[in-house]
Amino acid sequence: MKRKKIITRICAALMVVTMGVSMVSGTKVLAAEELLTAPSVDSSDEIAQQNEIEDKADAVTEENSDDSVLERENISADGVAEEVEESVNDSTKPLIQYLYVEKPNLSVGEKQKIVVSVAENTEVNGVSLIYQKEETSEILETYSVNEADGANEFDILFPNESDMGTYYIQGVKIYNGSEEIVYNFKEIGIDAKFGVEEYCETEPDAIVENADNSTAVSDEAGISVMSLDDEGNIEDNTEVEESVNKEINSENDIAVYSENTEKTAKPYVIVLDPGHGGYDGGANGNGVNEKDLTLKIAKYCKKYLEQQGNAKVYMTRNDDTYVSLAGRVDYAASVNANLFVSIHLNSGGGYGAEVYYPNSNYRSDIGSEGKTLAQSVQDELIALGIYSRGIKIRNSQDSKYPDGSTQDYYAVIQRSKRAGFPGIIIEHAFIDNSNDFSAYLNSEEKLDRLGKADANGILKYIKTGKGEWKEDTNGWKYQYVLGGYAVDKWEKIDGFWYFFDKNGYRKTGFVELGSVTYYFNDEGKMSIGWEKINNNYYYFSSSGAMQIGWVKPYDTWYYVNSEGVMQTGWLKLTEGTYYLDESGALVEGWRWIDGKCYYFKSGGSMARDTWIGDSYVDKDGVWIEGKTKNQAKWIQVGNEKWYRHADGSYTRSNWEKIDGKWYFFDQNGWLKRSCWVKPYDTWYYVDSEGVMQTGWLKLTEGTYYLDESGALVEGWRVIDGTMCYFRSGGSLRCKGVTTIMGTSGLGTTKNTVVDKLEKMYLKSGRIYPAYYSQYGGAATIREFCEIIYEEATDENVKPEVVFGQAMKETGYLQFGRDVQIEQFNFAGLGATGNGVHGNSFANIREGIRAQVQHLKAYASKDSLNHDCVDVRFGYVNRGSAPYVEWLGIKENPNKAGWAASSEYGIDLVEKYISPMYKL
Repeated sequence: MKRKKIITRICAALMVVTMGVSMVSGTKVLAAEELLTAPSVDSSDEIAQQNEIEDKADAVTEENSDDSVLERENISADGVAEEVEESVNDSTKPLIQYLYVEKPNLSVGEKQKIVVSVAENTEVNGVSLIYQKEETSEILETYSVNEADGANEFDILFPNESDMGTYYIQGVKIYNGSEEIVYNFKEIGIDAKFGVEEYCETEPDAIVENADNSTAVSDEAGISVMSLDDEGNIEDNTEVEESVNKEINSENDIAVYSENTEKTAKPYVIVLDPGHGGYDGGANGNGVNEKDLTLKIAKYCKKYLEQQGNAKVYMTRNDDTYVSLAGRVDYAASVNANLFVSIHLNSGGGYGAEVYYPNSNYRSDIGSEGKTLAQSVQDELIALGIYSRGIKIRNSQDSKYPDGSTQDYYAVIQRSKRAGFPGIIIEHAFIDNSNDFSAYLNSEEKLDRLGKADANGILKYIKTGKGEWKEDTNGWKYQYVLGGYAVDKWEKIDGFWYFFDKNGYRKTGFVELGSVTYYFNDEGKMSIGWEKINNNYYYFSSSGAMQIGWVKPYDTWYYVNSEGVMQTGWLKLTEGTYYLDESGALVEGWRWIDGKCYYFKSGGSMARDTWIGDSYVDKDGVWIEGKTKNQAKWIQVGNEKWYRHADGSYTRSNWEKIDGKWYFFDQNGWLKRSCWVKPYDTWYYVDSEGVMQTGWLKLTEGTYYLDESGALVEGWRVIDGTMCYFRSGGSLRCKGVTTIMGTSGLGTTKNTVVDKLEKMYLKSGRIYPAYYSQYGGAATIREFCEIIYEEATDENVKPEVVFGQAMKETGYLQFGRDVQIEQFNFAGLGATGNGVHGNSFANIREGIRAQVQHLKAYASKDSLNHDCVDVRFGYVNRGSAPYVEWLGIKENPNKAGWAASSEYGIDLVEKYISPMYKL
């Protein structure tokens, strides 16, 4: 049997594909203005004929006027359909019957085959196809290479890489004798594109509202099926036509009934709609077509649905057959569908699953049911691990329902709503996403899982539908929507929980299930909260379990005994004695009971033999009227003070809070005053009144800081936004820090900064070394300071830090220690003591550069702007000392730094850097 490709003749219709293509040699390039609109005569004639048909048929209004013609043909008498056909054939202008695009996408070097059919009995002397490349906006023209019975074949070869891109089929030119007529496809509802080595983004459903309008076909509409044989010849094929029509009328999908389904139970009808089919391949990716996978998923879904009771399942197609969108929904209506589920795969660069459901317009009940169904299915898909893109609606931009409200965008959804049942579109995953494909689509097992998830979601939705209560002489049973009864299980019905025994009868009264006791009222509803049963109150948790012991609904405590009965009055337990008022509520505080006054502590236990404020209760908990107690007070003995409690006791070797203030008492109970105290290895300070201090504390011997707990702080602390350093022992050593990196604080110009560096040196009274006047490249102290400025600012290091450190390390360039003047080493680099001279440099500039680089290593992680001359640069823990004060290892919280001597950096700031800011 010859390989066939089905082509359906549809007035002003198109199989829309999104793929890629290439240019053919010999193709003519057109100017944009050469592409005209479709002839107005045909359009007006057709609309006029449509209006005539409207008067004769109760047609459903759709967005596309051409589709309206087809739909009216579907529902009108045969005579009306023939009238439309005659009107078309009698037109003096040629009419486009169909457009066929062979390949959805191509590679470079492949040939695209396109067929355009013109109405029979039309005089046509030639046909050319006009198409446009999106990337360059070039409009091209190619001529028919073959014609048979009005079908004109165009072959376009794309041999070069320059041909890669997206192409839109714009229209055709028909040469009719001396007349040339141009048809713009877009003007008559056709929007076709394909690409060469390019993948075009698709709509989630691949075929949407307008596609439905343009592809709605039926026998009454005059459907004609053609095919291409292996040689590319176009031929009529009645056999193929019959196979298409047979799909809609198939009654092979008979659901399986469970054994316990009653004969009187009405079957629940589910119609599964595998998206696309036949010449409509849908989206593609990873070497597969959407139409093939959706059919497999639908078959798996059908298998699982048919295992569940009284469900009858139909499919809009069982093989690779094209069925129009209208035909799919019409078929569902013909079998009295309760649900319509369209199964699809997504494409276009995303990932995950989403479900489209009907909006709330026109039939809000169907919108609500569709939303519940969509969420139920989406939940099952998410449970497989698929990323959730949510459940969604999409509204039409222009079309309206009969009541004038905005129509749904997708054809199968709005048509299902008009037919009276909810329709949804399931976009399971992205066929062109490698991760989605490998995780969910690349094996039969994974497709089976998707089908099962769909089935579970559908069944859970159906299960929420209202079943029926059935009564017989033994009690009440509950029959499900799909048939069968609730047996030996819990069921939530209309918001209430019921339990059914092994015979299927609902339980009433107290029921023990495992170790838990429940109560079901006379209607079988499980009790929650308080329930009065035989004049006793019982409390049941939110799960229905009867409670025993203490319970606390509504912020009040109650007690129920081992039988579950709420108690009132006196309650004696091992942990204490309690009283529950007439409502069962636990009492607290003072309460008169039978003429006696008792005090119940927080938590409800009765107080015994103790003072409650100034009142006393005896060992039986009874208040003793008139009995008073001693008051706590301060007692002065000579220069000492102690605090006696009301019972005569006092605090020793500990803190006590009195009137909101903390005091410390020694081992003999005397108050400590005006001194440091050290309980728990931490120092605190109490003033002359013995009150513990917090915050800043100034004493003769120094300034201290005590944190909010009163504890003495040491080391670095940020206080009121300022970094402070406290020596061991707590005294303040410095307040604030000096950054090594950044703009100089001495001035904004080189001259200003150098002036202050020079002035600082001259103020020291030292003589600039004569050696440097002859060697090293800086004959004067000013030239020396200029080199410091240049080298420091090149690396964003402050010049005053470099200068101050050099003066500290060399004694204002007098040297005299391990480092010698001729080494040009101004910061003791490498000099570790005991006669080790350290590093030597070629001249003053190189020595200063090494010092600057070493400072930058400690203060920053930025790269150097000059070649590294500091041989010790790589040994530094970069960024460990951003502040001058941290250059001393002992004061650096990172335990790193330039020097081991105590307070090295702090001394550098105070003696060498800060004085320059005052010059």
